[in-house]
Amino acid sequence: MMRMYVQIGRPLDALNLFVEMLELGQTLPEKFTYPVVIKACGDLSLIDVGVGIHGQTLKYGFDSDTFVQNTLLAMYMNAGEKKAAQLAMNIHCYIIKSGFLYRLEVASILVDIYSEWKFRICSPDF
Repeated sequence: MMRMYVQIGRPLDALNLFVEMLELGQTLPEKFTYPVVIKACGDLSLIDVGVGIHGQTLKYGFDSDTFVQNTLLAMYMNAGEKKAAQLAMNIHCYIIKSGFLYRLEVASILVDIYSEWKFRICSPDF
């Protein structure tokens, strides 16, 4: 259903459905859910929400999925966030090469990137 919402140009409805799914707690997101939700975030330019979803993929172990990685890369690149896109690509390459990931280190980097975005959004542009 979320995929359909994104495909017909209603990404906000897809995100609302995702939030409802989490609140009910009866169904957990899986590797097919995250790419759709990440795309919805990108379509709505909700990069801060996308960063949170990226964190969830790390927490629940879906960060090594090729579709999740490709969607994250597209979201960051479409938002003009080259640093975050490069990070997503580096993580993807690291996973492919080594088969595992130091999640805490990556999570720390994501928090730094998020903090930088928040600072840019909240700072006056002189």
